[in-house]
Amino acid sequence: MMAEKSILWNHFGSEWYMNKKKKGGLSTTPDISKLVGLVAGILTILGCLVGVVRYINTLRNDIDYLTDKIDAQNTQISSLESSFREEIQQVSQDMDSFSDDMSSVKEIITALSVKVFDYRPTVFFASAITSTYDGVDAPYSSESPQISAMSYVVYSASNPEREYTAAEVAEQPLLLPYTENGNEVYFYGQLDSAGNWDGRCIVNIYDGNVLQLITDAMYDGGTLLSCKQAFPDTVTSGEDVWVISERKVEDGFSTGETYRYFRSDDYTKSFSLDNVEPDDILNVDEFSAQITSTLEGYYCGEISDGQYNDDSGDAYFVKFFQDGTVRTLYVGNFKDGQFNDQTGTAWMIGKLEIGASYSFYQGPFKNSVSSRDSCYWEEPISTDRIQEILKEFGFTSAVNLNWTAGSSI
Repeated sequence: MMAEKSILWNHFGSEWYMNKKKKGGLSTTPDISKLVGLVAGILTILGCLVGVVRYINTLRNDIDYLTDKIDAQNTQISSLESSFREEIQQVSQDMDSFSDDMSSVKEIITALSVKVFDYRPTVFFASAITSTYDGVDAPYSSESPQISAMSYVVYSASNPEREYTAAEVAEQPLLLPYTENGNEVYFYGQLDSAGNWDGRCIVNIYDGNVLQLITDAMYDGGTLLSCKQAFPDTVTSGEDVWVISERKVEDGFSTGETYRYFRSDDYTKSFSLDNVEPDDILNVDEFSAQITSTLEGYYCGEISDGQYNDDSGDAYFVKFFQDGTVRTLYVGNFKDGQFNDQTGTAWMIGKLEIGASYSFYQGPFKNSVSSRDSCYWEEPISTDRIQEILKEFGFTSAVNLNWTAGSSI
């Protein structure tokens, strides 16, 4: 081998020999390293390609998921839009219907304002109103003319020859101003188809512009359920008062409460027969809310013919001084507005003037006069003794009982 190498080297030279070795494919360490590096690079590229492919697949899945979510949201939004459009359409229809209803109401109100408030009572109906409502406790005891369905009750103020029967104006609110016995009378109420008083019927009576009486009655098909009245009065002791009466019909009797307030002024109106409106008509609650004075008297019991009439033994009456203290407390029977009780169980606590001491009496009464026999009297008594007496009788009052100024028991 060495001889061959020497011959080749000598014949061709060293360069040829070296090149021949390279081309002859004999492996060397540098060639293997290059091959390994090439393979590693290829593998790295393949790994990157695999990673890219996986990322693309993951991205595609995410995009598909988001696409599904967006489609679902779009479907939900479309549904909401459809529902919203339906709601808007329904509201629009309701508004149109409401507008139509309001137009109908306006037409009805216009018709009523022309038809109802243009009426005036016939002579017959004016007499029926006055006889029913113009007296204290009148709705309970009045014998007014009988009204039937065919009775002519009103006529047109603009056409007096046109009269209407009770049946024709049934269930309509009638505002009827007229004069009778020198007074101005204002009726506001209605009749049913049979000609009965029905619902709430209010009458205001004025002497000139000064209020004389409010009668505020509630009916059900001609049956009187309750009645309130307000009117000015002067009591036997000389005080001017406003009387507010609230009564109910029970077992054929009128029972309830009567309040009397000190009165210093009259109540005057600011309208006339020709320009009265429904709002001008006073009911009793509206009127009593305007009273600011203190109580002069209070009665709880039955009333008939406009007077205190009660033989139950449970009726009572309280009279006050202007400083608010009790002047008289009476519990017992009443007849024609007087203390009348012969049972011996009626009793009274009272005094004649502010600053005096109270006395207690239990015994007979006739026309509000008690016996002078001292056996029936206990005097003077203290406020502590008054409380003992009230407790002994088990008595309670619907109004405050002030026995000393500024106190209440």
